[in-house]
Amino acid sequence: MDPILILAAALVGYLCGSISFARIVAGRIDPTVDVTVIETVVGDGNVFTSTSASATAVRMKVGRRWGILTGCLDMLKVALPVLAFSLLFPGEPYRFVAAAAGHVGLNHPLYHRFIGGDRKST
Repeated sequence: MDPILILAAALVGYLCGSISFARIVAGRIDPTVDVTVIETVVGDGNVFTSTSASATAVRMKVGRRWGILTGCLDMLKVALPVLAFSLLFPGEPYRFVAAAAGHVGLNHPLYHRFIGGDRKST
């Protein structure tokens, strides 16, 4: 394996994984909505609070169709780099590097000061 290609796969995977489509989609639909905090009353009267910027938060704040779009975009942000490395370098494990780096980007995104889907994680 070429170390430069390993680094390229890691960088592409990480940068794509860092994209927060929940923030982007919700911000385009309604810039006043904060999708990083949702609160829901559960059956026993308790309040469930989530600090996750996710497709679920988008669905709850701006609507079902936008939540579905966000979920699809979140899947594609890792699938496309993996597919690209699979097609460009068949038989080489660069796609696994891109996939792992995409997951790291999801949890620690460069574009949001390394605070990922769950704002409590640092």
